[in-house]
Amino acid sequence: MSDIVTICIENAPNLPARQWAARLLASISGFPFRIAILAPGEAPPGGPLVYYGHGECARGVTVRPSGYFDGDPASPDTPPGKPPARIEGLPVPFGNGDVARRESATTIGADLPASAFFLANRVEEASSERTDEHGRFPAERSFMAANDVLEKPLVDIYARFLSAELTRLYPGLERRRPWSGGTMAVCITHDIETLARIRRAGYLKAKLIGAGRALFSRRPGRACRSLYTGVSRAVAGLSPYRSLEHLRSGERPSPGTYYFFGGQTSPRDGAYDVGSQEIRQVLGALAEEGCETGVHLGYETMCDPDSMVRQKSRVEAACGHSIRGARHHYLRAPFPAVWKAHAKARFEYDTSLSFAESAGFRGGTSLPYRPFDADAQGPLDIFEVPLTAMDGTFFQYRGLSADKTVEDLMSLAGAVADVGGVFVLLWHNTMVDPLDRPDEHRAYFEITSRLREMGGWWTTVGECVKTWKEYSASLESPGR
Repeated sequence: MSDIVTICIENAPNLPARQWAARLLASISGFPFRIAILAPGEAPPGGPLVYYGHGECARGVTVRPSGYFDGDPASPDTPPGKPPARIEGLPVPFGNGDVARRESATTIGADLPASAFFLANRVEEASSERTDEHGRFPAERSFMAANDVLEKPLVDIYARFLSAELTRLYPGLERRRPWSGGTMAVCITHDIETLARIRRAGYLKAKLIGAGRALFSRRPGRACRSLYTGVSRAVAGLSPYRSLEHLRSGERPSPGTYYFFGGQTSPRDGAYDVGSQEIRQVLGALAEEGCETGVHLGYETMCDPDSMVRQKSRVEAACGHSIRGARHHYLRAPFPAVWKAHAKARFEYDTSLSFAESAGFRGGTSLPYRPFDADAQGPLDIFEVPLTAMDGTFFQYRGLSADKTVEDLMSLAGAVADVGGVFVLLWHNTMVDPLDRPDEHRAYFEITSRLREMGGWWTTVGECVKTWKEYSASLESPGR
């Protein structure tokens, strides 16, 4: 028996989009594969088979199209089902939940390729006019959140479901894994928000007010800590934001990924000069430890590739080498349009795909992928590396305790490990100081410690993209 799975796609409208979706699911599934296009009535080749079409196959896995790709897949006429069909208890935007298993064949009614395309390419966001106060698509409007599965990587689970059916029918197939160092990859990342020095009098005043409020709330411990922090920092002139050493301590000996502003686009952006001698020294020290430097794109950047290039160039000049990736400030990235701007600015990857107010899998997957360009009818030359969770989601948007934050984050890490994905954590330099942010400091070190216990390959986002790119390319053989 061949050890290569042939994915046969019925020749039909929007064939490139169908192929894109098939490749995404095949790469996540992990079996070597090739893609073949079948004319109506043409018989599929021998060997392990996945057939995506309306015909009948006596063997292999058949996935029934729902009609999604018959129209414009980037702006479909048919919305996801309400309520959606379910497969293995999980919602599927398109198709039905029927699964028919026979000795040599499985037929799946859920349109897994269309569902994966819809989720990963953020199709539902393209035409949405409802945004939050920062112009961001709100989590509550998403298919994932509406069906209470934002914390489940649905696309990865769809691929795992296909893998299980192929293994049932072809037990000799061997699944390859991308991460040589473990079942999942772990990328600890940091947005460097500000590096400003404190104004001693103003800082002391704020801490004294905080101490008074803590006493009024009958929290003497917090009052004493606020008083001590205010006095000691005001006397020494130390800044709670000069905390990169705390961030490094949580991830050593592994490298982290650090995103620095390349200039101000808005008063909301960090007011520091990445080209200053002091910050150049910081960048050099990070590079010596194998860390990656990226660009923290400013608040007003949005879909402006020229602005992206300017910011990227400033950070490149400061660190002395080319920059591979970026993340948007406030996660203010209008998907899916922003991916074209990333590609024009010649970024290798972006890692902004998450909701600020809700952690989880905005695109349905925990793995890197190249979004589909409807105009060019093919994948864009940019990888999206989905952001799994950031500190502010738990402490600021949801108001959770340190213990609950750790619990929820580790649950997400478990979901990533189950599918062999990439766990990307964002922890800001403003959220790790032991005096100013004791709860956040404790949570960060507990999370990184428990992630170590889970194992996995700890790496930078750029190296993760490189490894995934090589891995996914190695899976596909030329079609017949």
